[in-house]
Amino acid sequence: GEHHGQASQASQASQAGLAGQADQPRRRRHLAFPSARSWLAALGWAIGAAVIFALFFRITVSKWVDSDGANNALQAFDMLHGHILLHGWIIGDATYYTFELPLIALVEIFFGLHNVTMKVAEALIYLIVAAWSFAIAVTGSRGVSRAVRGAVVVAVLAAPALISSDMWVPLGIPDHTGTTVFLLVSCLLVERAPRWRFTAPLVCLILCAGQIGDVTVRFVAVPAIAAMCAYRILAERKLRSRDGANLLAAVAAVPLSLGVRAAMLHFGAYLMVSPKTKLAPVSQWGHNASLTWGAIRMLFGAQGGPNSPPAGTGVIFGYGCLFIAAIGILRVLWRWRTAGRGEQVLLFAIAANLAVYILSTLPAPSSPHDIVAVLPSAAVLAARAIVPERITSR
Repeated sequence: GEHHGQASQASQASQAGLAGQADQPRRRRHLAFPSARSWLAALGWAIGAAVIFALFFRITVSKWVDSDGANNALQAFDMLHGHILLHGWIIGDATYYTFELPLIALVEIFFGLHNVTMKVAEALIYLIVAAWSFAIAVTGSRGVSRAVRGAVVVAVLAAPALISSDMWVPLGIPDHTGTTVFLLVSCLLVERAPRWRFTAPLVCLILCAGQIGDVTVRFVAVPAIAAMCAYRILAERKLRSRDGANLLAAVAAVPLSLGVRAAMLHFGAYLMVSPKTKLAPVSQWGHNASLTWGAIRMLFGAQGGPNSPPAGTGVIFGYGCLFIAAIGILRVLWRWRTAGRGEQVLLFAIAANLAVYILSTLPAPSSPHDIVAVLPSAAVLAARAIVPERITSR
């Protein structure tokens, strides 16, 4: 009887193995050929991206290209024709060398050195910012919730364009807007792949590249990543961890960027104007805080520029976006200990950007571009705050 039982078990195991082998090609076919539902979902997202690009492009064509944008176009044209280090150029305090200029050069392959080139490039830059913001916002969500969160992100990012303004909009010439990509990509890595062994090296390289193009990364993105990792290390009381590696990567990105820039200069790269990193007198901080509040309202489309015509109904939408952004920030503060890494990074980035702005000599009635990292960061926090991870009813 014992032998018969063993034989029966062996027979069942053999049948299970044969069944598994029979199912294996079926699984392989399933992996090799996505279902119709997957293709429809991909098509839907592609159409959505095209619609958003069309929206952003329509906004850009209503704005002009000034001498700064023309300089960017000429620099990119030089890079496209092999003049990679831009020897002989004297560029401003933000070069956008590692993101916007290569992207403009790619667009120039198809459109040449033309006014429409900058319009297409500006829309693409903002689409990329929206895409990375969307990727962070939908973390942990499913189904309809993903689309709704994405809609909230796009609405907040488009809000500044709904008011009539005679000055800066985030869809204008390269002006720190594309710089937020380095913050968003780093944020996505530390949130979705904190234990991946390549996360720390990638974060270091991304932050290094960002600093070469715009020193704002050094004062906003680097402190945000470092502060989040330091908090996690202290909370878990564990130094040797992935957060410790990411902290080291963020800190190491600063000297690495300085070394790369020195090497570029050695080989004859472009010169640049020194960034404005001077501290303001303490007596000026109160006035700077008032200017910062005005810049925040312009950033969210709740106020026009100093010489703009009276704002219409678009300002109501702007204040609505500002309100849900405040809800997102308060939600992260309220549930700080259980908040995700990405949420903590974005909150630190908002705080760092505003603090650096208030304490520096940058604030002016027409300089909201210096705190543009606040807009996508707040858009993500707003989407996560007001849209649940799953929407199960109408």
